[in-house]
Amino acid sequence: MKVSSYPPVNTNIFPFCRWATNYFIACHTAPNELVGQIGDGNADHGFWGRPEEMTMDRPAFKITASSPGSDLAGETAAALAASSIYFKARGDTAYAATCLEHARQLLDFADKYRGVYTDAIPAGGFYNSWSGYKDEIVWAAAWVAKATADPADITRATQLYNEMGAATSNPTEISWDDKYAMLQLVMYDVTGEQAYMNKAQDMITYILGAPRTPKGLVWISSSAWGSLRHASNFAMFCMQAAHYGIQAKEAMAFAESQINYILGDGAGHSYVVGWGTNPPQRPHHRAASCPDMPAVCDWAAYNNQGPNPQVGDQRGFQLFIFVNRLYVMPVSNNLQFFNFKVFQSEDLSYNILRFYFSSFLPHFIQVK
Repeated sequence: MKVSSYPPVNTNIFPFCRWATNYFIACHTAPNELVGQIGDGNADHGFWGRPEEMTMDRPAFKITASSPGSDLAGETAAALAASSIYFKARGDTAYAATCLEHARQLLDFADKYRGVYTDAIPAGGFYNSWSGYKDEIVWAAAWVAKATADPADITRATQLYNEMGAATSNPTEISWDDKYAMLQLVMYDVTGEQAYMNKAQDMITYILGAPRTPKGLVWISSSAWGSLRHASNFAMFCMQAAHYGIQAKEAMAFAESQINYILGDGAGHSYVVGWGTNPPQRPHHRAASCPDMPAVCDWAAYNNQGPNPQVGDQRGFQLFIFVNRLYVMPVSNNLQFFNFKVFQSEDLSYNILRFYFSSFLPHFIQVK
């Protein structure tokens, strides 16, 4: 099922965006304060059942001037600045201005009080910031500059880009943790300078030269956990680069090949929950695994070998969520790849559902 078969998403994406930005704004409780986690990761992962039946304590954790988290504040600033562009284009100028105001404050917070968020919030065992906070600070500044086109904001982004050593970065992935590759595209868009285009071109060359599985999925050293997220993030990068005229034909062809693989051209079945031919039936999703109420939902539901009972809970994710890994087996000094039926796996590295694994997909559909 090729991506061109999807319906338009203009009318569907708005509530998702506003839900997220409302949440970020609510978490930004003061100029130098951001709530970054609600709940205890170990307690949450130790529970299997319906979310409305979670009765354990749900502590809240925040970053502050005395306990900073530049990576978290910077990423939130970037998200709000980018969202302000979207809301402004829709004509919701007042709400766009609110998003941008919070983005500016969070950028200032991230820049002035520097530190890694896991020093303030107990998330290191789950979402450690392996790349540090420098990329997120520049990422935030770049998106604020794009949202405003203010020369002062562009100058600030350029200065932070140089200060944080972004010019010497050589990213090998595009992920929630590493923003350097996408940063080059935003800075090129904002400034039009050749140096940023050259860095983006280097990334395209790397992506197009990366190994592929026999059926065409790009594979890098990080692909052992969530291979489709890396493929789709590369696809998103290539689409945006093509939009700027950077090796456009090759970049778009690569992007289409990866997205069509995810939609079913690769292993002969869709990896998008609720969509296409033989889609995943048993993803790692607590509520979807539960039997109808009032039956008890616990770890017995996790161990159930049949399809998840709550199809509706899964289909609500269909445009945004997909199973994200293929099986990889080392043989001698080479990697031999096998398409693998992952839909019944208890290993969450194969079938966990995450928004960031698939946030590229509405973007791709919109470009098409």
